[in-house]
Amino acid sequence: MLLLLLNCNPVRADVSEVNIESSGDVEYDIINNTVIANDEVILISDNVRIEAATLKYNVDSGWVVANGGVKITFNGNLYYSEELEYNINEQIGSTAAFTATIKEQPRDLKIRGERLIVEEDSQAVDQARLTSCPEIKPHYEFSAKKITITAETIILNKTVLRVKGIPVFYYPQITLPKKNGNDSVALNSPALKPGYSKEDGLTFDYQFETNLLSNSKLVWSGNLKTKTSSKVGLGLKIDTNNISNLLKVAYDFDDYWEIADYFYYNTERYFLVVDGVKDFSPKQHNETGFSITRKYWNSSLGRWQLGFLARQTWSDDENKLRYGGIYSGIRLDYNPHPYVTISYLGIHSFTNKEYHDLMSDFGLGTNILYDIKLPINQEYQFGLEGTYNIDDGWYSQKYMIVRDSCCFKTTITYDVENNDWDLKLSIKF
Repeated sequence: MLLLLLNCNPVRADVSEVNIESSGDVEYDIINNTVIANDEVILISDNVRIEAATLKYNVDSGWVVANGGVKITFNGNLYYSEELEYNINEQIGSTAAFTATIKEQPRDLKIRGERLIVEEDSQAVDQARLTSCPEIKPHYEFSAKKITITAETIILNKTVLRVKGIPVFYYPQITLPKKNGNDSVALNSPALKPGYSKEDGLTFDYQFETNLLSNSKLVWSGNLKTKTSSKVGLGLKIDTNNISNLLKVAYDFDDYWEIADYFYYNTERYFLVVDGVKDFSPKQHNETGFSITRKYWNSSLGRWQLGFLARQTWSDDENKLRYGGIYSGIRLDYNPHPYVTISYLGIHSFTNKEYHDLMSDFGLGTNILYDIKLPINQEYQFGLEGTYNIDDGWYSQKYMIVRDSCCFKTTITYDVENNDWDLKLSIKF
């Protein structure tokens, strides 16, 4: 027996906690226990919302077949295709060629691919392209053989980064942790920064993660230069709730190795770092330290942030004479305006040794730091950064011009103390 419902007004059929709405015809096949709907069909269940021109739903098996302008809302993400097969009971299915919008911060991700396969805990995309660029013709895209999306991560396999359609970098795998609005403990997106400076020549910095186990990742990094020594590294990062640990080994092209370990504890209010670095160069440089920061809090006068630090650092000069020592410090950051930060940094040494290049960004005693940004227009801003030591004078003075477009950030910096300038280009993933 076939029950045929003909009505130009919206019709609703409620079957096994599944609601089906249509502006056109809705048919119910009692023998096959199937609902057939046409014209602006909407199916709503506990875990998915499907909109299509035509739709068939088998109540016994849970299979849905949708065609024509299909829109799927799944876990808050939007997928668009012309064809869909999806099992509501088992939460599995597939689509033809599709596009998707993945809700992320600070910008949504856009994905398109030849096919989407939906499983209970993940979605897989074949021959996919991913970008966060809001333009119709994206300024950059990741082109991946396969993308896997879970509740915690987005994993891209065999990936090429294309800028303006031109391939510029290959990644064997990229793991992007899904952001939840909190400060990240470590890397949340791949870093890729070509540049130039008078001292280092052409430079190319990169860092990205590849998945290893459920809570561990490999971190690949490099700092490549044409004039001075380059460095490449590989690290193992383990994340557990608010705790993260990164163990890293690096090779310097001056023919020595370096090992470092970083422990992070990150909460809504506090950020703790404990780290140690040891290199095997002739200088035998090594250091250990910790810092704890009370993150910014608001007041009627602006935002404040307070931190404590302690560090032990040693190195040998060319005559094998050791320099360095042990010091501690307190830092207070004041942010009266989004474009202005003024900081106090007090450093006390427990040893009488000189620190030389081990303390190049600040000095012993009282340091005043500033970071000022002056917007010129919507894309350009002028920046000033500096560190002034009450006893020794200027440690750093830098002037910057920054161009910040929808997908790229270009920074030109002039360093007064070193009479040097550099250029950095980064992609806003």
